[in-house]
Amino acid sequence: MINRVHLRRRKNNQLENRLIKNGSLLKGCHFCFIAKLSIVNSIFSLPSVNSNHYLYIQPKFRRMNLAKSREKILKKVRKALLTRKPTVPEPDFNSEIFTKDPEKDLSVIFAENFVKAKGEFIYCEDLTDFENSISSLVKIRGLEKIFLLEPVLEEMLLKARIPVSNTEENFLGSNIGITSCESLVARTGSLIVSSKNPGGRRIGIYPPVHIVIAYTSQIVEDIKDGLSAIKKKYNGAMPSMISLVTGPSRTSDIEKTLVMGAHGPKELILFLIDDTSN
Repeated sequence: MINRVHLRRRKNNQLENRLIKNGSLLKGCHFCFIAKLSIVNSIFSLPSVNSNHYLYIQPKFRRMNLAKSREKILKKVRKALLTRKPTVPEPDFNSEIFTKDPEKDLSVIFAENFVKAKGEFIYCEDLTDFENSISSLVKIRGLEKIFLLEPVLEEMLLKARIPVSNTEENFLGSNIGITSCESLVARTGSLIVSSKNPGGRRIGIYPPVHIVIAYTSQIVEDIKDGLSAIKKKYNGAMPSMISLVTGPSRTSDIEKTLVMGAHGPKELILFLIDDTSN
């Protein structure tokens, strides 16, 4: 018969050593062994059983107090969270994303990007140069049925002796729509237009040719600068529609074939009037 007894690891090692010396160890391994009870009783005071019985002696390990250990770990985590320093600085959302080249003129940057987007760029030194340029364009290309709704632009075209229409019944038959814009974005070569433009939303979308008349003072570095200008212009009352126009309308959804004028004008022409001297 074998009685099972658990001992502390320290006492277990002492018993094992003495049993080995006395030659009484019957079977053993690193953690447990079997010994005759009479030999064990002579070394340690154990429960009284038949001295001819054998004992299965196994070390008794202390159970870890999980609650205390868990609390110690959580305490270290809390302390680390309170004392740690942020390794990554907080992002500055107002900082510039792109580097600026102060030596390069914004009008040059805009013109280059505008032409890359397949827009037609015409530079005018002043209003007189504009009148001559747009008059030549209309005559050479045979442009007719011009529609606009902005009184200032209408006056400019009448000075250039170009007939225009501003009546609703002539809108559907128009081939050219002329509008102004909010800003010119040099970074992307884009025009920013809004629903608060006197021309509204439709003139820059429906006619197959869209002509925009703008000034060099409207050129901004990036899109956020253009949006800030709109916010300032309308005293915080942002338009219900703000659109970024980059070149003529195009799509390549069908078989990856580029088609111009799919959702808007096939041509985008910009007359940029230099007003820096004024």
